[in-house]
Amino acid sequence: MAYFIFGIIILIAVILMMVNKNYLLYYFCFLYPILPEYLAINISDSLPLFTASRILLVILIISLILKSPRIKLLKKLGSFKSALFIFFLCETLVFLAHIKNIDSVKSYINIIIENILLLLVLYNLIDSKEKLYKCITALCFASFFVFFMGVLEPITKVNLASTYLDTGERSNLLMSTYERYGSIRATFSFGHAIALAVYCIAMLPIIMYKMNETKKKIYFIGYELGFACLIMTMARGTILVFAVVFIFSLLIIGKKQRRDLMKFIIITMLIAFVAVLIIPEVFSIVKTTVLACFNALGANFEISGSSGNEKAILSRTSQFSMLNQVLPNFPLFGGGTGYIFKNNVYVNTGDRVFKAVSIDINYLSLLINKGIIGFLGNVILYISLLKITWNNKRNDKNSISLTFFLSFLSIFMAYFTVAELTTGSILWILISIYVCYNKLKIEEKED
Repeated sequence: MAYFIFGIIILIAVILMMVNKNYLLYYFCFLYPILPEYLAINISDSLPLFTASRILLVILIISLILKSPRIKLLKKLGSFKSALFIFFLCETLVFLAHIKNIDSVKSYINIIIENILLLLVLYNLIDSKEKLYKCITALCFASFFVFFMGVLEPITKVNLASTYLDTGERSNLLMSTYERYGSIRATFSFGHAIALAVYCIAMLPIIMYKMNETKKKIYFIGYELGFACLIMTMARGTILVFAVVFIFSLLIIGKKQRRDLMKFIIITMLIAFVAVLIIPEVFSIVKTTVLACFNALGANFEISGSSGNEKAILSRTSQFSMLNQVLPNFPLFGGGTGYIFKNNVYVNTGDRVFKAVSIDINYLSLLINKGIIGFLGNVILYISLLKITWNNKRNDKNSISLTFFLSFLSIFMAYFTVAELTTGSILWILISIYVCYNKLKIEEKED
């Protein structure tokens, strides 16, 4: 079944390329961030997987070349151009330092080549505001589907993505399904519940923007589904990030928007109240997840069906004990991708010491795997995106820059509590779309 769906996805893309290249663009934006890594073909273990999303990107590149062999370079980027260059340079230096490490080579191809190509292709294809807004709409409607499937998962206890989209080409791909507080955590196609949670908080500001701009009920329903899906992931750190960013957004938006948002919050609470009355299991999930978030901040509520990781903050901060085992030996370029899996690195919680099996903080992962150089390259990129979107919000006739600022802020704050995992696709397609928006703004001024 997975290979059949794989083939259908690619076939539709090819047909759209021949019939209407704009439809292919919107089809790509719909699918690219949500297709799982395990929907793939493995040509060689020494190469990255040929995932369905990467093949769609290749088809989009072919479409661009057929449309116009003269490809525009990334010129109209403003101050982001310097940050992008530094990011590319730092990642390349890390790659050269670990060129004998096959995992580092694959990581470089995945992160740099694919992401830079994605940015370049969308930069050339999104040449009008109409296309830009349709791409944003495609992202939103894709998220509605994801949210709906995510909400269903703990109720039905079936993940349709892992059931029907796994080609089984590699056994080491992220594809976890496990319980917390006696219920299945929502994961859908993202391989892990916390990756889906990061996707949720990345998309919710975008959906709120569309809801305010269009006043259409579909976006209101989509936002409610997104909030419910976030709760169903039971990702405590990411839920707390959403709460912080949401409160921050209330403080910086205008009075009218704040008033409208407060009405929205009241309606949301009423809907949630009705939902928990109709489906008792939902009430149990919501209650235990909210209490667990308070516990993560230091409260001591009694929760049944514990996952065994109640000390969420300690479990993450204790991972910094890995740094003095790696960074002194590899300060500039880190130990290379997957270092902790190939070497004996230990976590010291104060009470016990055990071998590290994962890194749950993205910034810590960057320091261990890529050293100070790789860390700086990524952090400079993140700060640049926040700075540009924050500065541009003052000059926007609408709130799109503020929207992207909140979306990027949510992702980068979440990276203090989670690793990047499979969230790179949504991050980079949002980066690409905002770069296109900025390009169109610069072209308007030039005209």
